[in-house]
Amino acid sequence: MPNFVLEITSASTQENDEEDKPQKYAFLGVQEYFQYDPTGDYLKPQLKGSRLVQGKYQSLTPNFLPDGVLSIHSEVLGLDLRLINGELRFFDPQTGEKLLSHKETEQARQQAEQARRDAIPKLLDLGLNVEQIASALNLPIDEVTRLMSER
Repeated sequence: MPNFVLEITSASTQENDEEDKPQKYAFLGVQEYFQYDPTGDYLKPQLKGSRLVQGKYQSLTPNFLPDGVLSIHSEVLGLDLRLINGELRFFDPQTGEKLLSHKETEQARQQAEQARRDAIPKLLDLGLNVEQIASALNLPIDEVTRLMSER
């Protein structure tokens, strides 16, 4: 069973998310139950969290950061869930760094691959061979060869 559940609520699921599901999750021993309303039409505030205490969910009090951002800490995840301009984001409470979304992660991966592609001809011009380039870019030799063939 999961220890953390995040429900995305809407008009069609709100009643079930607020009444039936918490009872079921509590019975199953889910430690934290969060709800998020991306449109802001059904939940006030848009993000709510609760923690299981002696078989019943107790609401978690949100913190409001100096910039007005709502933040709720998840002990289970070890992360802060923050509502920034209506968008739910996850933060590392130790560093304050925002975790990248799937889209942001994919963009960063593509940018890193493009940077490697761009570096290969420059390293070749400096006289490095394929093995040295692979070592410099921390890539397998066959990956460097593949990237060289794509340029």
